[in-house]
Amino acid sequence: MSFVKFLKTKEFRKHLLRILGVNVLLIALIWLFLRWYTQHGDFVSVPELRGMPCGEAMASLEALDLTSLVVDSIYSADQEGGTVFFQSPEAESRVKEGRKIFLKVYARIPPLETINIEQGEFGAVAVIKLKNKGMEVTLREEENNTLAGAVVRITRDGKAVKAGEQLPRGSALTVYIGKSSRARVPAPDLTGLSLEAALALLDQQQLLLGNVHFIYPEAPSAADSALARVCSQRPPFDPENPLAKGSIIDVEVSTEPCQGDTTAGSPGL
Repeated sequence: MSFVKFLKTKEFRKHLLRILGVNVLLIALIWLFLRWYTQHGDFVSVPELRGMPCGEAMASLEALDLTSLVVDSIYSADQEGGTVFFQSPEAESRVKEGRKIFLKVYARIPPLETINIEQGEFGAVAVIKLKNKGMEVTLREEENNTLAGAVVRITRDGKAVKAGEQLPRGSALTVYIGKSSRARVPAPDLTGLSLEAALALLDQQQLLLGNVHFIYPEAPSAADSALARVCSQRPPFDPENPLAKGSIIDVEVSTEPCQGDTTAGSPGL
């Protein structure tokens, strides 16, 4: 029997119907399995989480058989720390049970910012830098001819802030800006003082410490700076010739007794 004649037989049609029936049955079984496995049609509505404390938001998701993941946090002085401000998917989105919901929250602890403002930096620029770092800035003017229009110093809670110091964002800082003045102050006698004491005295008189030259040792360490005492100053101490506010005083220091010093013991005593 030829192949063409076989295709016209009842037996061929019977086999063809069986094959088609098996294929239809397999497709139906696969479709039912996938429907059961993926729980097609079973959705959960995502709740509104923004404005909620993070712990409360996570508990709400867990009650709906949803999971959560905090992917980022930012600090804002105007917002309560730990509060959700972003969610994905959005509220009222329909998702499968077990879906992961991504959250962003406001940080509780402010980040540290480096205060990279040097004495003498232009005042307006310094203020912009500090505000960009999230600092609360209060301006004060101080008579200082040398630093007119520039930063004289920065303080926080009455304590000086050094360049490179790290402070929490949102810290309240006072920036002292120099202004021209004809006022004059007596030059203090710095001889025999430590560098720290000399600097404090100059600050009181609204004068500036200039160049610090070590007579001994020639290559000073940090410890030497703490032990050194002032041997001489320029301009020299002269109560009859006051200096303009903001004037610079250079000093020579040493960890050994200064030339002509008849005081017994080392300068550190």
